[in-house]
Amino acid sequence: MGSDVLLCPLYGALSLSDQRKAILPAPTGQRKVVLATNIAETSLTIEGIRLVVDSAQERVASFDPRTGLTKLLTQRISQASMVQRAGRAGRLEPGICLHLISAEQAERALCRARRKFYKAIFRG
Repeated sequence: MGSDVLLCPLYGALSLSDQRKAILPAPTGQRKVVLATNIAETSLTIEGIRLVVDSAQERVASFDPRTGLTKLLTQRISQASMVQRAGRAGRLEPGICLHLISAEQAERALCRARRKFYKAIFRG
């Protein structure tokens, strides 16, 4: 990477000063790359973000009753999350989002989200 690229991580356990560095505009003459978890999915506006590359995955805590342990699982995100992530690009200026999945996978994500919704209603 060139010296004109500022690489900024962004995740919940990061110090506030480092989180601010990721959110504030890049210094003049530099481009900023923000590597973020789903902390950046909602309620944040990162100035200058014109491109979002979305892995369409998330890490979710899952309790295993057989072992009594909670583990982190990597899974596809819902279509609603895809929309939220895409909304990070171009909030203040034109932007684009590239989801790293096929159209068929995106459609299956929508179906999964609906099944989870109905399961929650019937368990209610």
